[in-house]
Amino acid sequence: MLSLILPKQRSKIVIESKYYTYNIFGLILKSEIPFDELVPSTSTDYQISLSLASAKHPFNNFENVKDQLVVYKQNKHMFCLRLKDIVDFLLIHQIGLTDIKVDIKDIEKMPIIKSWLFGSVFSAALILNNRFALHASAISVDEKLVLFSGHSGAGKSTLATQLRSRGYAMYSDDKCVLEKSKDSSGFELMHSLKITRLWENSIAKLDDKTFLSNPEKIVGKGEKYQFLLDESDQTKTSPKLAAIFVLVDSIKATKITIREVLKSKKIVVLRNQTHRLNYIKGFKKNPSHLEFINSLAKEIRIFRVFRPQNTDIDTFVDFIENQINQL
Repeated sequence: MLSLILPKQRSKIVIESKYYTYNIFGLILKSEIPFDELVPSTSTDYQISLSLASAKHPFNNFENVKDQLVVYKQNKHMFCLRLKDIVDFLLIHQIGLTDIKVDIKDIEKMPIIKSWLFGSVFSAALILNNRFALHASAISVDEKLVLFSGHSGAGKSTLATQLRSRGYAMYSDDKCVLEKSKDSSGFELMHSLKITRLWENSIAKLDDKTFLSNPEKIVGKGEKYQFLLDESDQTKTSPKLAAIFVLVDSIKATKITIREVLKSKKIVVLRNQTHRLNYIKGFKKNPSHLEFINSLAKEIRIFRVFRPQNTDIDTFVDFIENQINQL
């Protein structure tokens, strides 16, 4: 059995000494912590190991910034992240294995801990394994996989879930990891987190909500909720990526317009839509990242969609659905 002492509560949490395995973005995770948000795996060949343990940092100047609420440090093989009085994460990467130690200080903040784990820590592990995520949501229809990218708040999750309510399969939300298919005929999406985050007003407009479950209010995000997605969407055979739509809110636009991104500009767009781009530089993975986006740009069509402010969601979904049907 594993014992976890929490200084603030002066209590002991006992966690069963058992491992769980998950498919996370094409890599196998062996974890001492169970996660409903991840796709289970039966594989015993894992590349990432997660354990509850002391995450003593190796950086000499880490304590100099201890008063900050969030701080991280990294080098070529290591990543350390601290949420003050909540959790320390330590990630050490060696050939064939990425080891993640989670040192929990406040178990009552588990939703916050998981949010940083799924976002920053898993992203660091992916990058160290030469996998690069795009800040995007993904749906599929008629053997076509489509990504919606854009800055935070651009409407990626809202658009993807609206299309899911119309019968499309929803593969991923917010973060997508692509990999060349085994037959080299295109790019496929790796299995990812089974969660989506939606504002209350977006939820109210969905025609079908049955694919959403286990609502959980997100701390500090107003009326925003996290849901578990229907796992059956993600466990279907992944179709090939057909296009990426970059959503752009426009002050000048008077109607919804679409423009295809061509040639070298596609590289710029893909770089800008890469999740945790700052980590890539810190891990010295720029050459591998450039190779990935170059290969993706050669094969995939990319479009910018300019949407006037206050565009009705049904009108926008109709427009996007029409564009998908033309691919």
